[in-house]
Amino acid sequence: PINSRTQLAELVSNATGMDINEDELTTIANRIVNLVRAYNVRRGLRREDDTLPKIYFKRDPVPPRQKVNPVLFNQWLDRFYELRGWNKEGVPTKETLEKCGLDYVYEDLGKRGILPERVLKS
Repeated sequence: PINSRTQLAELVSNATGMDINEDELTTIANRIVNLVRAYNVRRGLRREDDTLPKIYFKRDPVPPRQKVNPVLFNQWLDRFYELRGWNKEGVPTKETLEKCGLDYVYEDLGKRGILPERVLKS
């Protein structure tokens, strides 16, 4: 089993013939996650879609599981978005997209009214 980023980076390097270290692998992964999220946001995905089925908040599950507290769930979601570099609606921020080299994605989301439109230099 692969149980470290070092091993995964080595595996990807061997499979692709490219010299990829742990940091580059993390950058690639972040770029993929943010590109997929931006695509889904463009298709209409928002915070209200990032949830569990209602039954998890209402029914008492079989022990040792517990019913999900909706207030706590929303706090966790806020923290998850913060760690990902997304706004409160789950949309990647300008800074996050630029850090991933996805400036063009930010511009596209701005043109669609999803994020504040970037001022384009003439």
